[in-house]
Amino acid sequence: MAYRWLSAKNIDVSDDGYQILLALDSTCARQQSDRLAQIERMIEAHSAFSQAESNGLQEIINEAKSGGWTEARQMTRDLMRSQIRSAP
Repeated sequence: MAYRWLSAKNIDVSDDGYQILLALDSTCARQQSDRLAQIERMIEAHSAFSQAESNGLQEIINEAKSGGWTEARQMTRDLMRSQIRSAP
């Protein structure tokens, strides 16, 4: 998973996507399967996400669903960190 994830970190995340990342971080920290399902439904219902953004978020969810809560949380934090831009 780690090698495949490296390319996904290059996606741009919308403001709504960033809010999803915050929710995923909390959900993974608490290992809340029910909340994870809610977040997944939110992503599926949000038509404004790009395909790359949707796929990246879904990849995190899939990792958590498979029991990789710690890995999913790290993926979430990596993607959040990749959104930080230097000021011009």
